Amino acid sequence: MTIKKRDFYSTSEIAKLCHVHRNTIILAIRKGDLKASSTPGGHNRINHDEFVRFAVERGLPVLAFPGDDEEEAGGEESGRDLDKGRGGKKRVLVVDDDKMVHKLVEKALDSSLYEIAMAMSGYEGGLKTASFRPDLMLLDIMLGDIDGGEVYRQLKEDDEYRHIQILVITSIQDDSRIEKMFPEPVAYLKKPFRVKELAERVDQMLGVTRSTA
Repeated sequence: MTIKKRDFYSTSEIAKLCHVHRNTIILAIRKGDLKASSTPGGHNRINHDEFVRFAVERGLPVLAFPGDDEEEAGGEESGRDLDKGRGGKKRVLVVDDDKMVHKLVEKALDSSLYEIAMAMSGYEGGLKTASFRPDLMLLDIMLGDIDGGEVYRQLKEDDEYRHIQILVITSIQDDSRIEKMFPEPVAYLKKPFRVKELAERVDQMLGVTRSTA
């Protein structure tokens, strides 16, 4: 579907333009991060300037409109150069509302091998998935705003993001309960976990070999 530049867009169109799931855009509107007007039928509409402001402030790689150059599209990245600047490092996005987990991940993963980004909610994780382009997501099941299983489903249903590897981290100790929350077998790590255990799992999933020298 080609989206032409115009004054107002639907939530589905904004989601496509910003490379995020439609539910992320709906949450942005509910949180007041993205301003929208309502049609007589109750549908959200976002004007062009508001869409560009939101995308630029959030660092989202805006999809260029037909005939536009990158600057006119609303940002330096327009869907063509989303994975530049990695410098050979693997990218890991941590989606967990526990700051202690964030600290443990930073301690576990070698900064010379990994680039790490943090998100405290499913909503923030959705936005950072688009802007950060992770190779692997560390995903907590029990998030405050959305179920981790739903985040997993949204990623796997999206052709653009289904390649992202996911390591679920959870305080749930019952294996059968964890497995029932996902539509297919998933890799998971139970809290509390050891720093070395986390590092080994991430290295293995991303095929990273650490120097023993």
